[in-house]
Amino acid sequence: AQAESQARLAVTGLEAMDRYWSLRADAWLLLIRALRSADPARAAQEADAFVRWVSAPEAPEGLPLVALVQAEQAAGDPRDPSAAYRHYEEAMTKADALGIPSAIAEVAQSYGSFLIARGDLQRASTIIGKTAGWAAGDYGCAVLQAQLYQALGDEGEALREARAWAVDLAGERPLPAALREPA
Repeated sequence: AQAESQARLAVTGLEAMDRYWSLRADAWLLLIRALRSADPARAAQEADAFVRWVSAPEAPEGLPLVALVQAEQAAGDPRDPSAAYRHYEEAMTKADALGIPSAIAEVAQSYGSFLIARGDLQRASTIIGKTAGWAAGDYGCAVLQAQLYQALGDEGEALREARAWAVDLAGERPLPAALREPA
């Protein structure tokens, strides 16, 4: 609820400020994600509004955010399982084309988590591998690496190293329960 409230304030507050376009887009993505767990119908409405906004003629082209939002929405809809894959592939292609590490990481974290949840570990390894070089310095990438190693059943040095990076980078964020060391 707090994430939804803060994200909505940012989306609304940045509406008239063109130079903060990317910040507004990030806030809107957070808003949709916050709503998705609490109220999927409202999340779908926000996702549609976001897609219309990002698809406007004055919006920067080639951003992976539309495809990412569509992929995340499709991932929660069991009617067409292939839709999520199509949208994720489009988002990853656009992020790769941009070559901006934060865009690649944003898509890879979502897509990688989706693939791990579905047991598609070979594809997950490829997608998550795009972020391997950033795992020592980025919390989300470190967590994703550790989750992949865990899903692969690798309890060795790679998992311990990724887990250690995640712990070091967590700050005040709680480490996902599955990655915490046994007591």
